[in-house]
Amino acid sequence: MRSSWNDSSAVYVGMKMGSPSVNHGHMDVGSFLLEADGVLWGMDMGGEEYNRLETRGVDLWNSRQNSQRWDVYRYNNFAHNTLSFNHKYQDVKGKAQIDGYSDQENNMYVISDLTPVYKDQVKSAKRAVSLVDKEYVVVEDVIEATKRFTMMTWTMVTPASAKIVADNVMLLEKDGKKLYIKVEGPKKVRWHISPAQSEFSYDSPNPGISIIGFDTDLELSAKQSIRVFLLPGENKNVTYKSVL
Repeated sequence: MRSSWNDSSAVYVGMKMGSPSVNHGHMDVGSFLLEADGVLWGMDMGGEEYNRLETRGVDLWNSRQNSQRWDVYRYNNFAHNTLSFNHKYQDVKGKAQIDGYSDQENNMYVISDLTPVYKDQVKSAKRAVSLVDKEYVVVEDVIEATKRFTMMTWTMVTPASAKIVADNVMLLEKDGKKLYIKVEGPKKVRWHISPAQSEFSYDSPNPGISIIGFDTDLELSAKQSIRVFLLPGENKNVTYKSVL
């Protein structure tokens, strides 16, 4: 989805579905990429050099759920622009697809049911990514939690500098441009900002890249909507009608 095909400052957003089980797959189901004002705000760190991992003895080609493959920093959901629940990996056998979309000029969106990749973690998880009025992006997650305590972690990988400016607002800055991240949800969020750095020596360094986002505790046995507004330039008041 994009606001223009020929404007270098256009808003561009894309969403990834599929399954971690595909050849060379990552646990990146539900992840998105975001560019606006000529800045790549939400990025993907890409693949890892296979030879680097193999020469260090990583069990790379075992793709089972408990494989060491998923401890590789760039491969799991903790280092992609997607969700985690109680700090667990996505389900390797899970698969998500495009379940709905709109290509209307001022109301573009894509919807995917992510429930299969969070098997036994939540009752259901749906994500919609929208480009609204060609100006800003909304990432909406509608989650139905189980009766057990569940913490949701919302993650975004960025080369921008980040700072918390309000209980529900974070500011990203890069190349003189700004992007405000504004959260609406039933409970408070706990922001986090950290270098994209692994604890394992076999992982490549990721200089200048940060993992940002928030944790929030879900209501037990309830369906809830968490909306994240990605606002280029200014923290303005906007309207959004749910598509989920």
